[in-house]
Amino acid sequence: MPLRYSNGSVAEHMQTRESVAIFDVSHLGIVRVAGATAANSLNAIFTNDLFRISAGRAQYTLLLNDRGGVIDDIIVWWAKPDEFWVLPNASNLDAVMNVLLEGCGEESIAAKNGEMALVAVQGPLWASVLEAAGIPAAARPAHFDVVQSDDMTLAGTGYTGEKGCEILLPSDQASDLWERLCAAAEVYGGGPAGLVARDTLRLEMGYPLHGHEMDSTVTPWESDLAWVVSMKKAEFAGRSALETSRENARWELVGLEMLGREIPRSGCSVTTSNGGEGVVTSGNMSPLLGHGIALARVPPGSVRPGDPAEIDIRGKTARAVCVKPPFIDR
Repeated sequence: MPLRYSNGSVAEHMQTRESVAIFDVSHLGIVRVAGATAANSLNAIFTNDLFRISAGRAQYTLLLNDRGGVIDDIIVWWAKPDEFWVLPNASNLDAVMNVLLEGCGEESIAAKNGEMALVAVQGPLWASVLEAAGIPAAARPAHFDVVQSDDMTLAGTGYTGEKGCEILLPSDQASDLWERLCAAAEVYGGGPAGLVARDTLRLEMGYPLHGHEMDSTVTPWESDLAWVVSMKKAEFAGRSALETSRENARWELVGLEMLGREIPRSGCSVTTSNGGEGVVTSGNMSPLLGHGIALARVPPGSVRPGDPAEIDIRGKTARAVCVKPPFIDR
């Protein structure tokens, strides 16, 4: 995925919000897990309770280390009763594969990067674009549904906050599908979009990014990700560390909106109204709102929605107000 295409990242962002955009996200890890024991094995590895869903659904989850830190955040597609697609971040693929191989067994695991491609269609007009590209209505998944269609698997997932789907298919068929989708999107005022737009879109929604809002030193309690942790399960990687870490959380994740024209960036220091000191984990200009927004890690209880905060941007103090993400209403 390039940073941007010829129209520029702001135009790509807005076409996703207003019409449709096509993203090549084949850089993500693509791992097939299969077999009669695959569901039980995955449920014993990841934090979310896989058995809250069933075949034909997808789930957001986490892989933790033994200290409760986040190795990766992951989408699991439960495609068939005995077949799953596990989609980790590209930079964490090796770490995730090592855990899967240990927990599921080599005979049931296969990394498919290179063999498979992943294309996301995101935006209000996504269904019209799929229809124009020749994908039948029966293959268009509802939100977090997973649908099989010929050689393709489609899931109603994405990273933008818009309606849409992600399409997994053999790499040798991807170029033709990409061209058809882009041609169809152009009719509706859309087109391809790159990495910068993907990042500003997820930031407007308050979606976390590994390496920013979470990493191997930060627990789900400190990343606003408690909702994907099922402590009712008897087993998952890192569970014992989480039993004692919630009350000892060092951080909480909050949203900040700038009151001026300044643009916050990752790494900028934050001071809350009661003197708490934190740091911006992700920050940028919101194309939809027209001002800067940020996610920030601050001491627990040091700021609440509506409270003021200050951000140091290249040595200058900028005023902000705490808000509860998402920053926009979709």
